[in-house]
Amino acid sequence: MIELTEQQKRAFYSQGYFNRYKMYFPDLDLTIDNETIHTESVKIEESICGNEDLTLGGCIASSCEFEVSEILQNDLSGMEFMSTLETVDEEGNAVAEIPMGKYRVYSVGMVDDRDYKRVVAYDAMHNASASISDWYEGLFPVISSNAVTKTDDNGTEITVIVKNYGTTTLKAMRESLLQHLGIPYEEQSLINDDMIISKSLQPSGDNCTGLMMLKWMCEIHGGFGRMNRNGRFEVTTLQSSGLYPDEDRYPDVDLYPENGNASSVTLGISDEEPRAEYITAKFEEYMTKYITGINVRTEDDDVGCTVGTTENPYIISGNALLFGKTAAELKPIAENILNVIKDIIYRPNTTELIGLPYVEVGDVYSVEKEDVVESYVLSRTLSGIQLLRDTYEAKGSETRSNNVSDSSELIRTKAKILKIQKDIDGVRIEMSDLEEETSSQYEQTN
Repeated sequence: MIELTEQQKRAFYSQGYFNRYKMYFPDLDLTIDNETIHTESVKIEESICGNEDLTLGGCIASSCEFEVSEILQNDLSGMEFMSTLETVDEEGNAVAEIPMGKYRVYSVGMVDDRDYKRVVAYDAMHNASASISDWYEGLFPVISSNAVTKTDDNGTEITVIVKNYGTTTLKAMRESLLQHLGIPYEEQSLINDDMIISKSLQPSGDNCTGLMMLKWMCEIHGGFGRMNRNGRFEVTTLQSSGLYPDEDRYPDVDLYPENGNASSVTLGISDEEPRAEYITAKFEEYMTKYITGINVRTEDDDVGCTVGTTENPYIISGNALLFGKTAAELKPIAENILNVIKDIIYRPNTTELIGLPYVEVGDVYSVEKEDVVESYVLSRTLSGIQLLRDTYEAKGSETRSNNVSDSSELIRTKAKILKIQKDIDGVRIEMSDLEEETSSQYEQTN
């Protein structure tokens, strides 16, 4: 949640305040604001998970759309801009200025042959799908190589070249990849940062992209990759919300005490304090159950490694960064992930409300109706300018189905291709030696 005072927050659900968008294009030294932006035409979409069940990884590009007049002479295609929303009082005094993201224009089109344009832009995640094959190969330099003669099952002697590669850590790999992609990032210390990564793939062409790699990394971190409002990559984790799945477990005191979750917001009418009001709230009759365990599989038919219990597990399958690791190596990794996500419960719902631009994806919110509906902002659409409207959405099954979405299946399929890829004239066999921080590759040469 964007840090504001309570007084600043109230400006968005109280009368007597006005909103002004500013889109600043530094390369053009151009600022587009309310003077030329069409009334209520701004729409910003953000998401860390849109799947039917909570799925780690994120890395979903945010978008910003608006319609604007009087810029026909400016070519905005491919230009970057920073979006900010300023709120002023009736005297024109600034009350709050909120960063709304850094975007690059994807398309600019005339609207119905009229004298204004519709601008569609995305943040840096949109371009993370570039091939990273060369970067990956350069990340693991060959430390040494030597020829070894072996006898195959037919008694024929063959010569293989043993190549010893260097290794890296997950944190170093994450930062190196973001630098390669030209994406600024926040300095973070995350779980499994010190996990050793060995060369386990043979990427070529576009079968290994930056987006795939970032999703795998964020899954191992137990979080969701995203570009924050200042245009920097960060991994967001869902904080324990203080939610209670059974009626007899609700506390007698306020759900969010003064020292409670700082990234939470309560919606609804209150006689005790001013609050933002919701417009509609459609929610399931159940809350998602606690995740009780982690099952890590490198193949679909692999038993893998399980920590916790199998009552309602989160299954990690096809993560190429975990290929080649033993059950003993996978166990502490899985335990770290479980510790991050085991307290996540929420009620799936879609809520429409007065726009609160200081709320971010990953924040907690509660709606007070006949009972209390509590959830996370997994996806959100913020539209309008003076009449700001927000829509929050969080999907989820009561018990995890662990079905794979089409996009996740594509990534897993590519991961398998990378793992089992064979050269026409040689077969590669991967081996690793973590004590020496090297990985070895045997390549048949005859």
